[in-house]
Amino acid sequence: MKEKEFDKLTREYFGAVLEPYGFSAERSRYCTFYKQVGDLYHVVMPDINGRGTSFGIRVFTTSPLIDPSFDDCFPDDIGIPSDVCSSLHPLRGVSFRSHEYRCRLEEGFIRNFNKDAKPALLEKALPFLSKITTLQDMMPFIKSPFYKGVTLWLVGSKEDARPLLESELQRLSLIRDDSGKIATSIYFIKSLLTPH
Repeated sequence: MKEKEFDKLTREYFGAVLEPYGFSAERSRYCTFYKQVGDLYHVVMPDINGRGTSFGIRVFTTSPLIDPSFDDCFPDDIGIPSDVCSSLHPLRGVSFRSHEYRCRLEEGFIRNFNKDAKPALLEKALPFLSKITTLQDMMPFIKSPFYKGVTLWLVGSKEDARPLLESELQRLSLIRDDSGKIATSIYFIKSLLTPH
């Protein structure tokens, strides 16, 4: 299946399930669904593999408060604070266990969506996301040291945050990057650590 066909089917089928719950893919170039909840965004991101034979579903929360590149990257290219622990598995829910939903042909997409993906969205993804409405709620699910450090800092755990942020500052300063994204992250960390 070609990506364009996948995006069209995904907008239709995922949209029918997610839009009644307040999700939209309006600003997405592809088929990333999102919903704003206070300072957070709940995100459901279906992604077809390179061969066009199956897709995975990423389910996560993020916030412009913890991501200095959020405005430039939203919704399709935003960072995932929960990193690999954002895969939607039809039995295990949202975790590090990935699952490939087959979709080589349109019929296969529809069949596997109805059989596995739709129930997983309704029974696993939406209940998971509904419990996360604040940065504090996000904390147990954040795996990325950058996002964890920033979130700890913002929720007032500065003693726990400082070593993580200093370590990230050191790591990021060793990366060569012409896009400016790394420089933005470095500046962001320094602005948190520098007393005002």
